[in-house]
Parts: sequence; C-alpha cells; structure tokens
Amino acid sequence: MGIQVCFKEGGCAYLTQPDYEGFRREVMDKLRDICGEEFDVHEVKALKNNGLELYGVAILAEGSRISPTIYLEGFYEEYCKGNMTIDEAVNGVLRIYSANARMESPDVQSFGNFDYMSDKLVCQLVNYEKNRELLESLPHRRYLDFALIYCVFLGNTGQGIGTITVRNEHIRAWNVCEEELYRIAFQNTIRIFKPVVHDFGDIVSKIIEKEGCELSSDNLLEGDLLNVGKGESEFGPGASPMYVLTNEQGYRGASCILYQDLLKDISARLDTDLFLLPSSIHEFILIPFRSDIEPSELEELVTSVNRTAVGVEDYLSDHVYRYFRDRDQICQL
Repeated sequence: MGIQVCFKEGGCAYLTQPDYEGFRREVMDKLRDICGEEFDVHEVKALKNNGLELYGVAILAEGSRISPTIYLEGFYEEYCKGNMTIDEAVNGVLRIYSANARMESPDVQSFGNFDYMSDKLVCQLVNYEKNRELLESLPHRRYLDFALIYCVFLGNTGQGIGTITVRNEHIRAWNVCEEELYRIAFQNTIRIFKPVVHDFGDIVSKIIEKEGCELSSDNLLEGDLLNVGKGESEFGPGASPMYVLTNEQGYRGASCILYQDLLKDISARLDTDLFLLPSSIHEFILIPFRSDIEPSELEELVTSVNRTAVGVEDYLSDHVYRYFRDRDQICQL
C-alpha cells in the first residue's frame, strides 16, 4: 500500500502516510474498482513546461476516444496536509471527470481538419533551455532565450482555459510547415488574447484590499525602483513607474511583447525605452528606462522572485530585456 514505517526516538514505531507513488497506486486501485470493466482507467505521465513531470489519471468510457487528464499532485498535497483522505481524493477525481466527461466537442473531433482548426491556433512563449527535450517533439521557433510554441485554443472548459499543444505529428498530418503555422497562429493570438496594461500600483492595492494584509516596499523591492502608490491608470506624468503587460484573460500573456507596434506605442506614450522583466509565462513587468537603474539589480530581483514566488511550470526567464524604441527591437541585457 506504500505505507512507510518510521521510528521515533526510543524505538516506538509509527505509521506515516504513503509516499507519492503509493498514494497514486491506491487512488488508481480504488478508481478501477469503482469504475469497473466498462471504463479504461490508466495513469498518464506528462512532460509539461520547463521539464515539469506530472502524473494524472485518464478515465475512458467504452467507445470514447478522449478523456481529460486529471492530475494528482494537488490531491496529494492536500492529503499530506491532512485536509483530504484517499477516499476523498478518489471522489474528487470522479467529480472532475463527471464535470468534463462530455468534453468531446466538435473542436476535438475535428482536430485532424486543419481548415477547421486553423482559426483556433495560438502562440505561447516558453523558456528555450528548460524545454529542450519537449521542443524536440514540437514545432517552434527561437526568439532570444525563448521558444514560441503553438497550441489549439479550446476556450474555457469550466476548469480553466483549455489548450492542446501542437506537436510535430500534427503538422505532418495537416501537411503544413512551421512558417504557415506561425503566420496563422500569431494573427489569431492577437485577436483572441487582446493585450492589456495594468498599473502595478493598482494591482498591489487590489491584492492588499482582497487579502486584508499590509504590504511594505521591503516585501517587493528595496530602494526607490518601485513606487507602489496608486498612481494613474493611464500612461503619462504621475503614473506608477511600473506596469504589468498581459492579456485580457491573464493567461500566457508574456507573448504580448511580440505584438506588432505594442511596445512601440507604449514607449512613445512614456517617451522612453523600456526595461522588460519576465514575471512569468503569463505577464511581463514594464519599467520606463532610467540610466541610474542597473540591469544587474533588476536581474537579481527577477531571479529572486522566480525562486521564491513563481511555480516551476510558470517560470519564463531570469534575464532582463530592454526595448529600444529608436530601432523597435528587444535585446537581452
């Protein structure tokens, strides 16, 4: 059952909870007993962004071709905290499956039809080095220390935004090249994921109000690089010197730095170049360029935040970039 026996000082034995492998095995056994022979219940190991490996459950009803993958890491974390029993984890998996059992929509059924799928193709930015293994199986293109990959956008599934990553076998079946994939997906990304720029101070204020906590500048950034006053929501004098660039959905919004003329427009309104700080795969922090700001200090900040506040799958980069408005170009510093 995966139970581990430990010994306290004095030689008295006590039982601890199953390790992750044992937990998964118990959950799978219980699911198979409940679902019976009419369902194919099997474990799925998925290689996700930045080399993160996740284990999930796929439950296929007889005659069905697809099933949502229900990942078990979150259930195990709650189990280890004492907030959930194994039976409750099993019931949680079944509830998610029931809520998504009808996900076999025309979109998925028509996945082999490129003409039908083409208006749902979108781009996403990921870190290149941390995804070398994954990128071997994906059409992509290199940009700075990033890779631009492609997905089919399924919309909001009820459990969040749904996407299917485009793999090499897909474009072979579609008989399209990466260049055509890029041209179509990039146009769709701008149309589906419209960019937004938030005042950083406003976001901090909303977090403080929502959480009911106090936040000092020491918690964010030492020195005067960060002014967390509310500022103004529009660009211009008096506005906060930091902005968050993402998209309306707040999902994979880092790719907004590639949108044509977007950074050019922002820098024109601020009348300066821009520092670009990768907060995660979902957004960039924009700081108006100042000659007294050392890029190395910004990089230390980005690295520190990545190590302490950004999940493995959401990590984008430790580097800092500058947008040069005179030549409309992003460069790694």
